[in-house]
Amino acid sequence: MTYKEFIQAHTVAADNKESDNKSVTVSMVTVENAEKACKMAVKELAEKLLEMRDMNLAADMLGRIRDEKI
Repeated sequence: MTYKEFIQAHTVAADNKESDNKSVTVSMVTVENAEKACKMAVKELAEKLLEMRDMNLAADMLGRIRDEKI
């Protein structure tokens, strides 16, 4: 199971009251499941990088991930 599939399987709908008393349904994931999905995503990235034959390309990919605005 990929981290994306894990998130989809553990997403629940929740009602959220807006400031104008309107109720809006939003999708949510528990903190524990979000943390597990993050760990799964890191593992998937590590596996992908280890499979790469070109270390310069792998280093470039890591650099782009590091420099990305979050």
